[in-house]
Amino acid sequence: MAAVSTILESGKTPEEWVEVFAARGIHLSARTIRADARRLGACKILGNAMILLPEHIDLLFQEPEKCHSNSTSETDGGGSRAASTEYRPVNTTDKALEYLRQRQKGTPKSRSPGSKGKKSNVISLGKRGP
Repeated sequence: MAAVSTILESGKTPEEWVEVFAARGIHLSARTIRADARRLGACKILGNAMILLPEHIDLLFQEPEKCHSNSTSETDGGGSRAASTEYRPVNTTDKALEYLRQRQKGTPKSRSPGSKGKKSNVISLGKRGP
């Protein structure tokens, strides 16, 4: 009797694993499985073919879950403790508000662009030339 490869016997393509997961009510794309398997090195690749063994699938599910929340238990307001201290880099909005406050303090009530007072023509009443 011929020996059968473990990879050929129990390995499946990402597309085949999608079908296995779908039968269990888990909806994943082959692309997601490929990307995670490559990132973790949990696959066998030969040329353009990717095969995942059951132990590779187990590794994909053992990856530590990422926290999707931005808050931490360090402070009540969320974020890191360093972000909640007095120091805060000035952002563009702060700079714009400060600029507007300075402009408001330094300039009198606005006038229309051409109204710097009444303009008049000066006409000399003296004689010209000899």
